Amino acid sequence: MKDVLKRFCQSFLLSALVLVSLNAHAGFVTFTGADLASGNPVTVGGITVATTTDGGDIGFIDRGEYQGLWLGEDHSSARYTLVFSEMIDFIEIAFTALSSTGPLPVETLSNFTADSSPVHVHHTNIDGTRFENNTIISTINKGVGFFNYSGLFSAFSFDHDQGQQSGFVIERISVRGNGAAVVPEPPVIWLFLPALVLLPLVSRKYSS
Repeated sequence: MKDVLKRFCQSFLLSALVLVSLNAHAGFVTFTGADLASGNPVTVGGITVATTTDGGDIGFIDRGEYQGLWLGEDHSSARYTLVFSEMIDFIEIAFTALSSTGPLPVETLSNFTADSSPVHVHHTNIDGTRFENNTIISTINKGVGFFNYSGLFSAFSFDHDQGQQSGFVIERISVRGNGAAVVPEPPVIWLFLPALVLLPLVSRKYSS
């Protein structure tokens, strides 16, 4: 009887630990253009990203040259936020179709924040963009590039000024989940209690 109860408590505790480990997703996850075009929110590799906006529009292009998440507004500016289901310590966003055709002003991305705190991103131009005062600026039609940021956060935001253009497309988001920062949800925590309470009692009873 002693061994049976002890094994039960140990198995219960092990099951709870497994569930907690499944609730933490450390490592790199990439949301492809096809993923981002499939809807909002979207989940890949156990991490969910939801895109919200203050004054803008969100669309989905599921085929062709600009496959991905389309962000734009009626020739004005808006703020967009990517909200993640867990803490992130690295993000890289690849974009396309950031344009400068037609009347000025050109299309820009600026005012980057992580959990509402201003941050400086690192920008790489692929074709037709430049980086000035922490602002990504289009210099041609179909400007392409990517930018990244390292730091602990769960929400990443930026301003998009569409100017007289047609909006731009996010074609890839790569993130690294910080599993150590994940706090088990209350239902998972409760799984520990029976084992944590019974195991010492069983051990004490049969050792006396």
